[in-house]
Amino acid sequence: MTNQEANIEFYKNHYQDVVMSSYGRDKIMRATDKKDRPVLLVWQGKQKNPYSHYYYNSLERREEKIAEIKKIEDMIAERKAEQKAERSKAPEFEVGDIFSDSWGYDQTNVDFYECIEKPSAHYGIFREIGADRVEGSEGHDCCQLVPAPGRYLDGRKGEPKRLKVQFQYGAVRIKTRSYSHAAKTDPTESHYCSWYR
Repeated sequence: MTNQEANIEFYKNHYQDVVMSSYGRDKIMRATDKKDRPVLLVWQGKQKNPYSHYYYNSLERREEKIAEIKKIEDMIAERKAEQKAERSKAPEFEVGDIFSDSWGYDQTNVDFYECIEKPSAHYGIFREIGADRVEGSEGHDCCQLVPAPGRYLDGRKGEPKRLKVQFQYGAVRIKTRSYSHAAKTDPTESHYCSWYR
């Protein structure tokens, strides 16, 4: 028996007229206490304790609350379905598209990638490219950079990489490292960069 199941059993023995139901991620318990007041307990997912445990003045008010909970669950389920559909659709990208990755701790590094081949709707072959400083953008250990399409980096950094292209957080992205993603960007757009001497 799980902790949640044990907790539900405890309340089943504590209250009268217990009716259990499920809706989405929620387990809903309708009951009455010793004073015949309507009670509502709601568990979400696998949590041990109910996130909602209230007494109501009437059965109608309790049902109104349950309707509110179900409405929220419907909204969450709808958003999850939208996100799933979004993830499964083919992202829009073409050969020649530029992706930028801004990352770093205590400084802002910017890396640029160019799509050099599109073997399928969800995968691209990418190479890391260089960048140019925007004239007049220099500050104290910082500047603005613009990508340099076609100027591929030498060595291991410039080797072609087959990467999955996804639509995430409102943008077309590729995962460049375990901790960062590069987003499709306008090749003429400048990006902030900083460093320590």
